[in-house]
Amino acid sequence: IDRRNAEDIYIPLYNHQIPPGAADSIHHRFTVPEDAVGPIVVEARLRYRKFDNTYMRFVTEDPNYQNDLPILELASDRLVLPLSGSDVVSQPDPDIPEWQRWNDYGIGLFRVQGSGLLKQARSAFDEVESLGRYDGPLNLARLYLREGLIDVEAPDALARAAEGEAPAWSLLWFGAQVASRNGDFETAASNLRDILRGGFAQAEGRGFDFTRDERVHIALGDALYQLALQERGEERATLLREAREAFLSGLALDTESLGVHWGLKQVARGLGDDEAEARHAALHAKYKPDDNARDRAVALARRKYPAANLAAEPVTIYELGETSSQEALHADAERP
Repeated sequence: IDRRNAEDIYIPLYNHQIPPGAADSIHHRFTVPEDAVGPIVVEARLRYRKFDNTYMRFVTEDPNYQNDLPILELASDRLVLPLSGSDVVSQPDPDIPEWQRWNDYGIGLFRVQGSGLLKQARSAFDEVESLGRYDGPLNLARLYLREGLIDVEAPDALARAAEGEAPAWSLLWFGAQVASRNGDFETAASNLRDILRGGFAQAEGRGFDFTRDERVHIALGDALYQLALQERGEERATLLREAREAFLSGLALDTESLGVHWGLKQVARGLGDDEAEARHAALHAKYKPDDNARDRAVALARRKYPAANLAAEPVTIYELGETSSQEALHADAERP
């Protein structure tokens, strides 16, 4: 994709981007030499450059072009590690509050799918809660949802977050997920309607507009569809039409949404609209990724690029030394 060749893009091998409001957890390993004299100072910097050499050589048509675009330092930190009991260690005072450091660490662990890091993430969020922040129990509720602990743990965590004055829209969103998982689709639908209605005092002046979030419309459509299945006659038809409107609102935001087309297919079947059911079934099949082809593409790429294969692991441990994994990644990036 360094040539913007969108027609060749199929699936990312890995994606280490950090979305807004999120965090990441990076793992490095090094061996302390036996003759080392402590303490050891560890310094880390997060640096960013917009384009790499491969892309810029394509743009400039110069195979020897050396990228001189500025490198931005987004963040830095420093840690002092003692090697013996006699080492005098003085840690620098961080500019970031302690609760936020714990919370970011927990989020970074939580976002790693299939890594087995949820236990560590839970401990981090427990620390956040112990420091008096609602973010702790709110993120614990997200964690419990992933673990399937929806009967007691997730509702209790949301209740504690509410006592700490967590944002109303977050409580409604995660509350809707807990309710749906527990079969309480009426509460789920009510929560989601409240989100779309907006008017939250905590969001005043922040430009939030949840009506532009496709996920909320799909979740509302799903909840209304499940409610319709519990009814008969005109009440069932009314709920199905409401579900259809929710899905159509999502369709207006993303015409290729799998969730929208699947929901509209189900609703159309319930309403006896054969033409709409067939149309949305065909669109769902058109936009649905070919999982077999995707898995094959990933397997081929992981065999071809050893460094990228390492980076694609759920938990990547980068070895620090004379020849680091990062240098190997740069070597991959410099390939013709």
